This record gives sequence, C-alpha cells and structure tokens, in this order.
Amino acid sequence: MNKKLLPFCLLCVLAGCEEIPVKPTPVALDYDKLTNHNKYAKLLIDAENKASPSGKKVLATGREMALLKKEVVKGSCWDYANAVYKKAGFAAQKDRKVLLNKKQAGDFDLKNLQPGDFLSYINHSYHDIAHSAIFVDWMDFQKKVALMLSYAGQNSTQPARYRPYDVSDVFYVARATPPKSAAVVVKQPVEEDEETELD
Repeated sequence: MNKKLLPFCLLCVLAGCEEIPVKPTPVALDYDKLTNHNKYAKLLIDAENKASPSGKKVLATGREMALLKKEVVKGSCWDYANAVYKKAGFAAQKDRKVLLNKKQAGDFDLKNLQPGDFLSYINHSYHDIAHSAIFVDWMDFQKKVALMLSYAGQNSTQPARYRPYDVSDVFYVARATPPKSAAVVVKQPVEEDEETELD
C-alpha cells in the first residue's frame, strides 16, 4: 500500500467514528439528604422507587412530613396516617380502595401489601391495642415484620417515625387509587346522504 495514502485512509476511518456513544453513569442518590440521616434511609427510598405512582406519592409525602419538615398532627395515629393521605392528594374515600375491613366479609393475603398502604392492626409491641400506620416495606415477611411510618397518637408533640412492627394481625387495609383517566370521546364522521340519480 502506498505510504502516502495511509494517513488519508486513517482519516476516513476516524471520520466515520466521530461520535462514540458514552454510557451515562447512574446518579447516586443522596439518601441522607432525602431522609435527614434516618437509619432506614435505603429501605425508604427503595420502597418509594418500587411503589406504584400513588403509593410513591404517599410515601414521599410521609417522608417529607416526618423527616424533613417534622410535622406534628394533633390527634390519633389514624389522624396522622389520614393526614398523609390527604396531603398526598387522596383525601376522599373515593380516592382510596378498601382491600380489607374485618367489619365486612372478605379476606386479604398479607403478601399483597404494597408500599404506601394504609393499615390498621393490633400493636403487639404496645399493650395489643389497635394502631394505624403506613406500610413502607417488609423487613422480614416470614415473621410479618414491616417497616411502618407510625405516629404515637394520643396528641403527641413528636413527629411520626419509622419503626419495625409486627403486622401479623391486620384488620384494615386501604390503598391510594390512581386518578381515573378521562374517557376519550371519539367522534364518528358524519355520513353524507348519498344522492340518488333519477332516470
């Protein structure tokens, strides 16, 4: 090969490879910034990432209220969980689907719980009384231990906190429902009357 043509050939080959796609590096999440150094930070964010869009909204709202703004809601544990749902945009009963209510007939398998579900259950770690909180994710499904966003209630002056709970005796489950999409109306073309020819 002619040595004078070699640089020209190399230039032609390199011109074809002008842009080499570069794989983007994943953005590292700052768990501490998102959760104010909470010890369950990774589990909280992982639960938000795998949640449905409605569940994600509930969890993100609860995380902001409890850890970043440290909001206090006067009232019971149920009032707090309800306030999180309301603030997330699921205020009315029509915005929630009740999946289990022991006052009514029905059964619910706990493996079907999803991040962001509103639970009422027997609190075995505190006098076996009824308690309401928001399900974050399982910590140990076999032992029925879940991480919950929980508020002490009894007009506490402390913000809600994330704690593991035994949720083996759940008697109420509600889930934030996605907004119903508007029905699409398809207009039918107007048919013109065919003209009849007269003989």
